[in-house]
Amino acid sequence: MLKYIIKLFTTKSNSVILGYGEITWAGLRLIINEENLTMTKTTLDNTSYAWKQISENWQTYFFPPSRPSEQEVATYMEWLTEISAGKPGLKALVLGATPELRDALNQLHFTTHAIDINMEMILALNGLVEHKNPEEVLIRANWLDNPLQESYFDVVLGDAVFANVPWEKRKDFYEEIVRLLKPGGYYLSRTFYAPEKRRYENIDDILAAFAKKKASNRTAIELVFELQLFTHDPTDRLGSMEKVRGVMEKIHGTDGFAFDSQDLNQTLEIVWSYWVGDALSKKVWIYPFQKEEEEEYKRYFSTERKFSATDQPYGELTPMYLLKEKD
Repeated sequence: MLKYIIKLFTTKSNSVILGYGEITWAGLRLIINEENLTMTKTTLDNTSYAWKQISENWQTYFFPPSRPSEQEVATYMEWLTEISAGKPGLKALVLGATPELRDALNQLHFTTHAIDINMEMILALNGLVEHKNPEEVLIRANWLDNPLQESYFDVVLGDAVFANVPWEKRKDFYEEIVRLLKPGGYYLSRTFYAPEKRRYENIDDILAAFAKKKASNRTAIELVFELQLFTHDPTDRLGSMEKVRGVMEKIHGTDGFAFDSQDLNQTLEIVWSYWVGDALSKKVWIYPFQKEEEEEYKRYFSTERKFSATDQPYGELTPMYLLKEKD
């Protein structure tokens, strides 16, 4: 049975307010912020709309680069180990609910918190956390506007979270991370970039390349990413599932896909049936160019480390950063 308790929280202005609830669920503490749950209409409708569907299919359809690879998980672990050496009980905040990040923090005995506007996603992905922590705190609230205390966390981290924040809200996002971090705290992240030059000249070239790949859910998500990059517009920086759907509709015949390669047909069927279905058709990701995002980092952080994985084909476009708040 869920236990609901009205509590007092300290806000950014240090005033005390009512209206947040704490729920004890399966040994976890869930903090519900019923206010400020939307970032912007664009984010809620198009960026976070599909997360319930995503969480339910995390193990089936999601592979690198959409989730961290083995090398990337090991790198998160390495950096967190270095940060926490000789410093027990550090406080960490995960943006989103990526189970690999929560596992790493729990193994290293951080005091772990996870925050997201979609509690369904948090609870669904909780089942994939191998190293359970009964003291883990799950918070339903907005990344950009929340009741968390300033200068509270030693580490804030999130895997591919920048891709879910509209470009026009990035300044607010950086400032919120800095607000939550203790002086000299760390932000760990893996990001997504659009290449400066298109990887393929046209759709036919993409299809020819994927005709040589064995059909699988992993191949399907790689094809989706390639189509997002091909249809990417640098003026809005969006990797749009609506644009991917538009491409798929042009090559989908009345009897389905009829290319010479059966593997390609099977991969396209996976994309058609899952990735461009109604649940995900409005989803967008934000893919800036590397130079413009790294310039933003310099305003708030110093770059301590950078890593590009070699065990997934998009490591150069999805690098990891260990950033330290500037003094």
